[in-house]
Amino acid sequence: MAAVDVLIVSVETLVSATVGFVQTMELLSAHAPVLSISAYTEPALVVDCLRAGVRGFLWKGIDTTSMLQAIRTIVAGERPILPSMADRLVTYVLSVDPRPNDRYHELTDREEEVLNLITCGLSNKASFPHPSA
Repeated sequence: MAAVDVLIVSVETLVSATVGFVQTMELLSAHAPVLSISAYTEPALVVDCLRAGVRGFLWKGIDTTSMLQAIRTIVAGERPILPSMADRLVTYVLSVDPRPNDRYHELTDREEEVLNLITCGLSNKASFPHPSA
C-alpha cells in the first residue's frame, strides 16, 4: 500500500461504516489520519466519528481554502474544527453530559470547614488537629 498523508471519507448516516473503515485501516497498518466530510450537520454524528478515530470532520460544501487548511492541520497532527462547527459541538457536549457547575456543594460539612481553613492560610497541622485535641 502506498504512503498516504490523509484519507478523506464521505460519511452519511452510517457511522458504523466509518468506524469499520477506520478500524480496517488500522489493521492494514495504514495509520494515515482520516478526515470525514458529510452533508449531515448533527453534532452527535460528528462526535461519533471523532470517537471512532476520525481526526477531522468537515461539512460538504465548504470552500476549497478551508478544505486545504483542514488537510494541512491534520497532517500537522492537529484536529481541524471549523468555527461554525465548534459552537454546535460545545452546546451538544454540554447538553448530553451536564456536570454541576459547583462541586463545592458535594463536600461534607467537615470537608468544607477544612477547605475554608486552608484557604485562610492555616497550615495542615492547624487545619487537621489530632482527634484527641
